[in-house]
Amino acid sequence: MDHAVTFDEIPVASLFLNPQNDRHGELDSQPTIHAWFVQELGDKILALAQDIAANGLNPTERILVKKHSKPNLYVVWEGNRRIAALKFLLEPTLVPDKSFQLRFKSLSENASVELPLSVECAVAKDQDYIDHLISLRHTGENNGVGIVNWGPLANGRFQARRQQPDRNALAIQQLDFLAAADKDRYEKLPKVPITTLQRLLHDEEVRDFLGMTIKDQMLHLLVETTESLKGQWRIVEDLAHKNIKVDDVKTKKKRAHYIRHISRTDRPNAQKATPFPIPLIPQNAPKSGKKPKKKRKAPDPFSSSRPCVVPSTNDWIVHDARTSQVFDELSNLHLERFHNAAGVLLRVFFEMSVDAYIEDVGLTVASKSGPNKSPTLSERFNACADHMADEGKLSQKQSRAIKQKFNASNSPLAIVQMHDFAHSRFTFPGPMDLNQLWNTYDPFFSAIWGVDE
Repeated sequence: MDHAVTFDEIPVASLFLNPQNDRHGELDSQPTIHAWFVQELGDKILALAQDIAANGLNPTERILVKKHSKPNLYVVWEGNRRIAALKFLLEPTLVPDKSFQLRFKSLSENASVELPLSVECAVAKDQDYIDHLISLRHTGENNGVGIVNWGPLANGRFQARRQQPDRNALAIQQLDFLAAADKDRYEKLPKVPITTLQRLLHDEEVRDFLGMTIKDQMLHLLVETTESLKGQWRIVEDLAHKNIKVDDVKTKKKRAHYIRHISRTDRPNAQKATPFPIPLIPQNAPKSGKKPKKKRKAPDPFSSSRPCVVPSTNDWIVHDARTSQVFDELSNLHLERFHNAAGVLLRVFFEMSVDAYIEDVGLTVASKSGPNKSPTLSERFNACADHMADEGKLSQKQSRAIKQKFNASNSPLAIVQMHDFAHSRFTFPGPMDLNQLWNTYDPFFSAIWGVDE
């Protein structure tokens, strides 16, 4: 295998998209490849082009090429998506779809950086070596030889470093604390189900048991470190070794049952209290000696200008399989680009949540149209809101306010408006409208997915 590689600045016009690209299989021409990228990767190739127009090509990832049989041409073996996106920006007429062509043209004309006409490439000769490099990039971790993707912990730390909220922030904070407290013990643990740990730490009764509180969105100790560690290790090891699973701690009642049955030797002594709350930070964290940065004000997770409908601090675990998928997709749709899709999904999630609540609590809802008619969504929603108020899951005031907005025909928060998101050609849900809609019904959703019976 010849490992020889040179690095050359090559004009984009001289880069030939690979007809044998493993993404699509063998194609017979460059226009056919252009069409494939638009038809199969549509919004993804557009999103990549948008990032290139805003930030340029990623300088940490070179394009891998091999000389073409024709002079002054090079076949791209790694980086075809990036080069296709760049070609479309530099020459939008290459895009076969007219609507996409206009969008690429707009991105090109409004680019924040100067679009490169040439790209630094790694030029390899040996096909076996090229295939080896491609396998490292695309065929998984390969026992550590390939790319080892981040898990939830690493992702959470990255978001925390950027001062972006993470749904599992409390669990990540605790696991980092335990890793610093006893590295050997921590490294022997199997994988810890981080969302289940987050669920436990979000429960006030569990935190009381551990001698913890939440302050400034961080865990703080209320008892001596050695005392709290006893309970922390017990819970984390139970989760890691599957002594408890998510179903065992799904409801508040089950969580209370679990902590009540933890052995005396693993129980923190509440009598050994600290004089004030102490932040739960790794005990062996290095001291830089630098002046601490001024703390930024935490963003409001319910701001009407947030990028996604579901607030970033939301930590619900939606137990119904299909509804969970809808919720996850809704949580990740960026409103500036996908407000129509978000509007439809919000309407779907709303009705699925209503029906899940009716089934979970065994609620009977009669139709006003007659005994043989199915109740409308409005009838089902109103019955749920009344039941939640009766059970103390919503206050009477909350229930009345939500029902009033839901049933008002002229309200932008009404059921008619949500119907129109899915069925009307003349209703255009805007990002702020969708965020306001979520904020209004968040207490209702919380009573279903975020508050246990």
